Amino acid sequence: MTISLRNSRRSKSLPIFLSSILLSLFATNLSIAKDVSKTKAAVPALTQSLLVRFESKVGAEKTLEDLLKNSEAEIFKEQETKQWFAFKMDGNHFGVFHSFATDADRKAHLDRSEAMKLLKAKDAFAKAPTMEEAEILAAKTSKVGTKTTIKKALIVVLEANSGKEAEVENFLKSALPLVNKEPKTLYWYAIKLSANTYAIVDTFADDTGRETHLKGKVAEALKNKTSELFQKAPVIEKVDVIAFKS
Repeated sequence: MTISLRNSRRSKSLPIFLSSILLSLFATNLSIAKDVSKTKAAVPALTQSLLVRFESKVGAEKTLEDLLKNSEAEIFKEQETKQWFAFKMDGNHFGVFHSFATDADRKAHLDRSEAMKLLKAKDAFAKAPTMEEAEILAAKTSKVGTKTTIKKALIVVLEANSGKEAEVENFLKSALPLVNKEPKTLYWYAIKLSANTYAIVDTFADDTGRETHLKGKVAEALKNKTSELFQKAPVIEKVDVIAFKS
């Protein structure tokens, strides 16, 4: 009887023991899920950007280029500036593109001494810099690693037909899944510059990556939509990246 009683107790305690394990596993998984959710929530989405264009005086090209390159170290210290790219365009034209999580972050950047120093370099400028505060509609911002050098970029400006602004924005947002499938397109931003003006800023390691993108599905879709959505053909600028924070 004693043996039978012990076996009976074991048989009754086994379901309780298993239930305890299952509850423990459930609680652990729930805790992990909450931690993952917190981690995801802690990564802010990019919503704002800044596109600044400079024209140097003839003969002052190197001064402005060096000034942009030397800004890189300070930009890396700015937590609010998520990504930053300095461009050299044709001849004496330069530019910088920044991305931010919030408008407050963008204002914090503009208040910093390094940004102000750049804007106050009047002796190097042929005219005052053009500064455009833009909303980010969609972005590809996966980390490329420290071994990857970003050397090439595209700046594409688009002017929407009257009444087609919403369709243009939807089109740009729908292009993101296609861009995500392009491993050579390292960073890609669709931005809204004004009520009817938009732009695409994307970066690459080399000319091959840039040309591959220009022959890809996004470029093809853009070409097919030009007459329907835009006032004129997109203005495409091929530029060199001279400094960056990614």
